[in-house]
Amino acid sequence: MEALRNLGVWGDHKRKELASILLHHDPPHLKRVYLGGFLLYALGMSVEQATDFIEKHCAWEDYRRETTLRNLRGIHKRGGKASS
Repeated sequence: MEALRNLGVWGDHKRKELASILLHHDPPHLKRVYLGGFLLYALGMSVEQATDFIEKHCAWEDYRRETTLRNLRGIHKRGGKASS
């Protein structure tokens, strides 16, 4: 996916992994969290930038901007740490 390359995801394997989440019609919640965490922490995007990117490129049948914003804010608030 060229959009991921433009963000700086250079590895072909990583781009395919992230694209498979974005282009899946209903990826599992943990895959979505992984994608969000990657955008926020590996690429340094803000919550709003990550939300805009997902909104523009995802094929999720149940996509809702409000839900994505809330979930990304939760990931950001935890600072990338897994909950115990």
